Amino acid sequence: MPENKPVELIPTPADTAKTEAKAAPDPEPTAEPRPEAKPQQQASVTPPPMDSGQSKMRLPFAANETTVPAGARSQLSGLADRMKKDDSLRVSVVAHASGSSDEMSTARRVSLARALAVRAYLIDQGVDNLRINVQAEGSKDAGEQPDRVDLFLLTPAKG
Repeated sequence: MPENKPVELIPTPADTAKTEAKAAPDPEPTAEPRPEAKPQQQASVTPPPMDSGQSKMRLPFAANETTVPAGARSQLSGLADRMKKDDSLRVSVVAHASGSSDEMSTARRVSLARALAVRAYLIDQGVDNLRINVQAEGSKDAGEQPDRVDLFLLTPAKG
């Protein structure tokens, strides 16, 4: 019986390449730079620049009354007709209400209800709600006739 001798392994060029090309150690993890935080853009509620010109309407209200007075409806209907004919027109509704410094919160609520009532009337007449800006002033800057709603017809700024 032949004698079993250990077999001697002779490396081939391919084997040497495998042993010499050991995998390089993984590079140390480095923190990737964070992208610079960009300020988020927010939708603007401020309308584009407008010129108010001379188009102003004042609607008197009875104290604590929030419904559109019957006498003001024809004026508002005329305004709505004008706005429907010219899509570039906008209106700013600024409402005021009487009240002492102790009743500022109540005056603000009353003025807001008035502004929203005028807005609703214009929308019912066919004016797009996006063309109506509403502002409730309460008793601030109420002047000599505190219970009122002022409407300013706004036209696009020239330039």
